Formats: sequence, C-alpha cells, structure tokens
Amino acid sequence: MLKIIENNKIIIATRDDIEVGFIEGVQHDYEILKKLKSAWDKIAIDSKIAKFLQELPVFLDKKS
Repeated sequence: MLKIIENNKIIIATRDDIEVGFIEGVQHDYEILKKLKSAWDKIAIDSKIAKFLQELPVFLDKKS
C-alpha cells in the first residue's frame, strides 16, 4: 500500500513497500552515525570550522 499525496508531497508506505534489508541497513547506518557523533562530541576545537566561517562571507558575496 503506497499512497502519494500530490499537493503536500507526502508518501505513505507500509512495511511491505520497503525492500528486504532496507530497515536493517538504516538501523546499521544509524549506529555508525551515533558512534561518529559520540567521537565528534569529544573534539573541543576544530580548526577547519574556523577557516570555513572565515571564508563563508567571502563565498556568499561572490554568489550575490
């Protein structure tokens, strides 16, 4: 049972509409992302973000 509501672009799917192994794959990806976030949370300083924030206004000005 797959319903698509055109105006609001909402798709409603049942478990039968999803390929075998898809849900397990998403759960596996979620576990990896949780570990990555946990490791990232331990980082206090990220020199790349400072450079990114410095360059961002210049980049955005070029787009205007």
